[in-house]
Amino acid sequence: MSRYGTAGTPHTAIVNAFEVRWSTRGVVYHYDGEMTPEWVNKSGKPVILRAAKGSEIMMRLQTETAAQDFPKVAAFDGKKNLFSSTKLGFSLKEYSVPIDRPDPTGKKLKTVRVKIAFVRDVNMGVLSRLIQSQIRPDELSSDGVYSVALNMLNLFVQAQPRRTYINKGKSFYISRTTSHRTDAAMAPLKLLNGFFQSVRPAMNRLILNVDITAGAILPQQPLVDACARYCEMSDRARLRDLRADSPQFMKLRQFLRGVKVVVSTDRRRREKTIKDIISDVGRERFDKDGEMTTVADHFRRMHNITIAPRTLGVRLGGHELIPIHECQVVNQLYKGRLQPQHIREVLAFIPQKPQARLMEIKAGWSNLGHDRSEFLSGANIAVSPEALTVSGRVLPTPNIKYGNQAVSGLQRPGVWDIMRKTLQKPVQVNCILTFNLVGERTTDTMKRFINDLKNVMQERGIMVRNDAGIEAHNPQANIASILDQRKRAAGATLIIAILPENAADLYIDMKRFGDIESGVVTQCVRWTAKIHRGYEARKCNQYHNNLILKINAKMGGINYTPDSRIMHFVSRVPTMIVGADVSHPSPGSRTPSIASLVASFDPQASRYAAFIKPQHSRMEIITDLRELMWQALNSFTGPNFSRNGPPQRIIIFRDGVSEGEFEKVRVHELGVLREFLDQTYQKIKAPGRPTITFIIVGKRHHYRFFPEQERKADQTGNCPPGLVVDRDITHPVYFDFYLQSQAGLKGTSVPSHYTVLEDENFGYRADDSVFCSYSLCHNYARATRSVKIPAPVYYADLVCRRAKFHYDNEVQYSENMSMDSGGEENHLDWFKQHFKDVKKEMLDGMFFL
Repeated sequence: MSRYGTAGTPHTAIVNAFEVRWSTRGVVYHYDGEMTPEWVNKSGKPVILRAAKGSEIMMRLQTETAAQDFPKVAAFDGKKNLFSSTKLGFSLKEYSVPIDRPDPTGKKLKTVRVKIAFVRDVNMGVLSRLIQSQIRPDELSSDGVYSVALNMLNLFVQAQPRRTYINKGKSFYISRTTSHRTDAAMAPLKLLNGFFQSVRPAMNRLILNVDITAGAILPQQPLVDACARYCEMSDRARLRDLRADSPQFMKLRQFLRGVKVVVSTDRRRREKTIKDIISDVGRERFDKDGEMTTVADHFRRMHNITIAPRTLGVRLGGHELIPIHECQVVNQLYKGRLQPQHIREVLAFIPQKPQARLMEIKAGWSNLGHDRSEFLSGANIAVSPEALTVSGRVLPTPNIKYGNQAVSGLQRPGVWDIMRKTLQKPVQVNCILTFNLVGERTTDTMKRFINDLKNVMQERGIMVRNDAGIEAHNPQANIASILDQRKRAAGATLIIAILPENAADLYIDMKRFGDIESGVVTQCVRWTAKIHRGYEARKCNQYHNNLILKINAKMGGINYTPDSRIMHFVSRVPTMIVGADVSHPSPGSRTPSIASLVASFDPQASRYAAFIKPQHSRMEIITDLRELMWQALNSFTGPNFSRNGPPQRIIIFRDGVSEGEFEKVRVHELGVLREFLDQTYQKIKAPGRPTITFIIVGKRHHYRFFPEQERKADQTGNCPPGLVVDRDITHPVYFDFYLQSQAGLKGTSVPSHYTVLEDENFGYRADDSVFCSYSLCHNYARATRSVKIPAPVYYADLVCRRAKFHYDNEVQYSENMSMDSGGEENHLDWFKQHFKDVKKEMLDGMFFL
C-alpha cells in the first residue's frame, strides 16, 4: 500500500480551507433535546416538526421561556442534539414552549414539550485520535463519539450566522442586488449569494472548508402572481385556461409542491404547506358538518368571497382546499428542483474566474462571524483566516488513439479534436430518416445542414448507405405513430429529429419512441435562430462533429480511446469497468429513486451497456445490485460466452454517496457484490471470483484549487488539468485523493473526490488508482475534452436522468394516485408496473448519450 503518489510534476495550490485550532483538553456538554408536539393532527398521527421550527423553539426556550436555565446559548441541530460550552444546572428537565410567539388575537397557542437530558461529556481530545489515523473506518458511524464531536464543531461554526440569515444545511444566504435581467429570468424566484462552511478532519489537523454558493428564494408575494410569473403569463386570468392534463399544469404542480403560504381568511396567519394544486377548486366537494358542499359555496357563505369558474386552487396540509387568490407566499428558501433556465442564471450569478471566487470568500469572511461567536469562544475554538496551501502533482496526459491505429498527443492538456481524423471504429448507417418538427416547411438551410452532416460523417469514416430525405410534420400531431409508420416504410436505422429551440416535451417524446417503444437510434438537433439565419458549413463543422460523436457511439461504434500504461493493464486481462449511481426525486416528491449501472464489455473499456431500476424513494443503497450486476455480466460475456469469457477484474466507480454512507455501502453493496460474484462464478465453474476495486466518486464537495502563482495557471486562470492532491486535506482514515482532470472552461474548475473502499487490482497503490481514474476521464464518448469524472460515472448519471423516458407522461406527475391504494411498497410496485424497459435492440449501443 502506498498512500501518497509520486508520478507527475510537483505543483502547489491554494485551497479554500482554513485551519481550525482547538484545545485538546476542552470539554463540551452533549444533551438530548427531545421535542414532542402536545397535539395530534386531524388524521390522528403524531405531528413531526421541521428542523427549522425545532431550532426556533429551542432558541426561544433558551432566550425567553427559561433564559435563567441557560447562562450561555447552546447550539441545536434542529432535531435532537444540543451542545453547550458550559454544563447546565440540571441533568433532566422538561418545558412547555408555545409553537409560535403570542398570537395578536389572544388565542391560546398549541405547545411543544421539550425534554432536555444530559447525554455525555464530549472530550475534544478524541479528535486527536481521528486526525492521527488511530481509528478504523467502522468507528466513524453517525452516532459514534468521533462523528458526534465533528457534528458539534459544525454546529458551533454555523450557529452565529444561523441567528441572522436564511440558512439550509451547512449554507446560509445574505442579500445581494441582482440585475433586472437576472430577476426577470429567475421569476418568480430571486437569487441570494451565500456561504458554505464545513469542519472536516484531515491528516494531523482539522480544517474548515469555506465556499461561496447561491440560493433561490421565493419572496413574499400573492400566490396567483407567483403562478403567473412561473407560467410566463402577463395576464393572471389566463391561469384559468390551464388544463389539468397539460404539461404546463403538471410543471406548476411540481413547482408549488412544498411551498409555504398563509391564507387570507386565517386570522392567525399560520404558515401552511402546499401539497397539491387543483384545476377547478370551486367545484370540489367536501363534508361540512355532515352535509356535502362545494368550495365555492363555502367561501361565498363564510367569507363573502366569489370563486370564478376554473379558478386554480391548492390543497394544503390537513386537506384544506383554498383558491390561489386567497394565498400569500411567505418569504422562504425555495427547496424544489430548479428549471434549466434557472440553473443557468445561478451559474452566471456566481463569480466566474477562480481568483474572483477566492477574493469573494476572503471579502465575505466577516459574514461567517467566527471572531464574535460566543459558541466558538466558549469552546476555545478558533479559525485561522489564512487559506491553506497544498502540495499536489500534475499528471502526464494520455495520448489519444483514433482509427487506423493512429495515436496522437493532445493539442493542450485536456483538449484534442477529431478534425481530419477517422474514428477508431466507425459504424455503417443503413438508412437515415430526418424529421422536421420545427413547425414550418423544410428550408434549404435544413437540407444543407443534413447534407453537410452526412459529408462530415463520411470524413470520420461513417458510411451512410441510404438517405430517406427530410419530412416535415406538425409537432402537435401524434408523433410516435407517424415515426413508427415512416421508420418501417423507410427501413431507417437512424432518425434525426430537427426540433424547435425550446421543445423539452417533444424531446422526451422522441427519446421515448426511439429507446423504449421502437428500438431505433434517434439524434435530436435543436434548430436555433442562430443556425437558421447564419448557417455556414464551416461554422457548424464543430457542431456536426459533436453530433457524430453521439451517433457513432449510440450505434455501437468507438470514437477514440486513451492510450496509457494503465489502459494497457486494463485491456490485457478481461476487465469490466462499472459506473453506478442513484438519483433521487426533488424535495417533497414521493416518486421512486432511480438506480443505474453501466458496464463496459470491450477490451478498451469504451463501450458500455446500461441498466436501470426504480427503488424506494431516497434509498441511497442500490437494492437491486444483484440483478443489475447479473445483467452486466451477461452483457460482458454475450449469449453463451460468445463475446468474452467472464471478467477476471471488476473496477467499480460509485457515484452519489455521502461520506456518512460509506460504511453502509461497504457492507450492503461491496459485501453483496462479493457474495454474488462468489456464488455466480461457482455456478458457471469459473476459476475464482474476479478481483474488485471499489472507488466512490464525489462531486458535491466544496474544495476548490487556486493557482498559487499566475504563471502556473492555465488560460482560464485555473490550475492545469491533471492536478492531483493526495495529502494536506485528505481524510486521515480513508484512502482518498482529489483529482482535477478537466481543462478549464468557464468559472472555477471543480475537482472530484475519490475514496477507495477496496482495491484488489492495484493493491492500494496511489499512482495506479489515480492514473486509472484520470485515463477514464479521457474516455467520454461525446466530448473531445477530458471531463471531471470518469466516463462510466458520467454515463451512469446520464442513465438516471433519463428515467422520465421510461414512464408515460401522465405517470410522471401522478405520484398521489399511486399512494391511494396503500403504503410505500404498493407505491413502489405501482411505479415498477408502469416502468418500461429499453428495447433490447438498443443495449449494444450507448443510447443514453
